[in-house]
Amino acid sequence: MEAPLLVDVRGHRASSGPSKEKAAPSGPNFDVLVNDVSQMTASRYDAALKAFESWLALRDSTMEKIMLASGAPGLVGAGIAYLRSVGQDRHLSAYAANTFAAALRRYVLLASSLGFPCVDYRSIMRPMWRVVRSWNLAVPPEFRQPVPGVIALALAAWAWVSGHLRFMVTVLLSHHCLLRPEEAREMLFGDIVLFEEAESEEYNNTLGLVAVTKPKTRRNPAHAARQHVIIEDAALARLLQKLLAPVPAYAMRQKLWHRPARDFLDLWHQGLLAVGAPTANWLPAGLRGGGATENFLRNKDIQALRRRGRWTQMSTLERYLQEGVLLLTKRALIGTRVRTLAGLLPPMLENMSLPPPPLHLSTT
Repeated sequence: MEAPLLVDVRGHRASSGPSKEKAAPSGPNFDVLVNDVSQMTASRYDAALKAFESWLALRDSTMEKIMLASGAPGLVGAGIAYLRSVGQDRHLSAYAANTFAAALRRYVLLASSLGFPCVDYRSIMRPMWRVVRSWNLAVPPEFRQPVPGVIALALAAWAWVSGHLRFMVTVLLSHHCLLRPEEAREMLFGDIVLFEEAESEEYNNTLGLVAVTKPKTRRNPAHAARQHVIIEDAALARLLQKLLAPVPAYAMRQKLWHRPARDFLDLWHQGLLAVGAPTANWLPAGLRGGGATENFLRNKDIQALRRRGRWTQMSTLERYLQEGVLLLTKRALIGTRVRTLAGLLPPMLENMSLPPPPLHLSTT
């Protein structure tokens, strides 16, 4: 009897069974750390597929068995049954349901590349996406609270006096340039380009730009693999000029935020507590939504905003704005202390007599 084909979801290899030199690892291995997804997304996919495998184990089945017996349609059918089963007890949020569907789609794609028959994965996945969509309509995923500009400025002021310069620049650029969290984490010093005064005047007062080298939409053929966002804020451009001037050429290939995402989140919560803002109301992922909402309220140009934020679909941006404007106007939670700190940052940076410490040597 021929040994079953083992599917390595990383897409690196396929074997005909356990190696004679090394025993097969115990338990499912759904490591999806591939080049076109971030490590955080990969870990979410991994957890979603392992939960599905645990559910199948209670029914004396595995993903491999289903793929061998029924192919991709059978596996997707089992995935739909799983969603409906856990949905009855609300053990899975709408966001987790979306994550599971995306993870299963990746599994099917990689399995098909390793020899499993899969004629048209889009039509095969369509019934699952219908289930997920109905779930989202019944239990809408929580909208990320947009971070107001005063919160971003207050956090930056706290970071400046605390010496967390990399954190400060990452927060300000994420809000102003509408960067997604994973895009901000991949940003290098060399990705920040500032124009001289003559260049700025020649390019209609364009102060600089931020290169987005690993955008979320790079896998979409309708989008460029490398993208950019224009720096339009004069105070931000002056701050970056002061901080980046002493950075040597060899450091330009260093990441601006070079520590784990968890460390950034820890500093985020410390900063919110220090400035007197409730930590439960805002997360770093809301910087993009807050910047987009305030940009729309200032300029009222949705087409320019779509290009600046690099949204694939106008409907996604519409949802940002429809919900974001309402949430951003509820500023009762923003206290006087936050507004005072936010107002102190620009004059504090303008009037500083000593040069800041080298940004590339800052640990945070």
